[in-house]
Order: sequence, then structure tokens, then C-alpha cells
Amino acid sequence: MEQQIREQIAHLQRESRFLRNLAGGILLYSIVTSYFLKVQFLSPLGFLFAVFLYLSARDIYKDADAQQPENWSSPEQFLEVSRQIREESVWKLHTRLILLLTFYVIDMISYPTVVLAVNMAVTLALCALFEWGLRRFEKRTGI
Repeated sequence: MEQQIREQIAHLQRESRFLRNLAGGILLYSIVTSYFLKVQFLSPLGFLFAVFLYLSARDIYKDADAQQPENWSSPEQFLEVSRQIREESVWKLHTRLILLLTFYVIDMISYPTVVLAVNMAVTLALCALFEWGLRRFEKRTGI
């Protein structure tokens, strides 16, 4: 059972690393397209999106990292706490993404452009990709 718990922690840490890398990639892409190519793509809301992803990754990693073997009263309790951590992290991420999409909609209403429409589509695609990854992770690990 302890081996399974260690695998769960490793999965949570990999998920956190994936989110941080995705956030870093979006930030880098936003900087490159904004400054070097003079294209307003994923900027400035792209920065906000990347920050939201990074915060969610940090939430997952902090909570998973805090669960050290000496704090386990029972394996069942650990698995339950892991489920709660993921549910809270996913809830926080969804709240942040809804806020971001609200910003996009407000921008589209006030100043409709093709770039904003593309930004919204890319954001929705990234959200769908992340959601798919979460469901796949949940099926694989049981968390």
C-alpha cells in the first residue's frame, strides 16, 4: 500500500510539473509573439492564463509535497486527502479559467477582433486538453 501511495504522490507531482511547463510555454510564446513578431497573440490575457495555470500547479505540488510518509495515519486516509487535494485544485483552476473566459467575453463585446476570437478558441482548446488530461489521470490513478 505504501508503494501505491508513493506512486500517487509521484503522479500528483508530474501533473504539477506538466502544468508549470505549460504555463511557462504559454508565457514564452506570448512574449515571443508580442515583442519579436509584433503580433498580439495570447497577450495580455495569455499572461493571465499562464499565471492561473502556474498557481494551480503550485497548489497541487504544495499539497502533494506536504504529505510526507510520517504524516500518514492510514493509507485510506492518505488516498482520501489526495482526492480532496485534486478536487480543490481542479475547482480553483476552473474558477480561474472561468474568470479568464469572462475577460475574453468582455473584451469581445467591447472591441471584437479576430485576434480575440482566436485567443478565446485557443484558451478553450487548452482548457479542453487539460480537462482531458485530468480525466485520464483520474482513471489511471483512481484519485
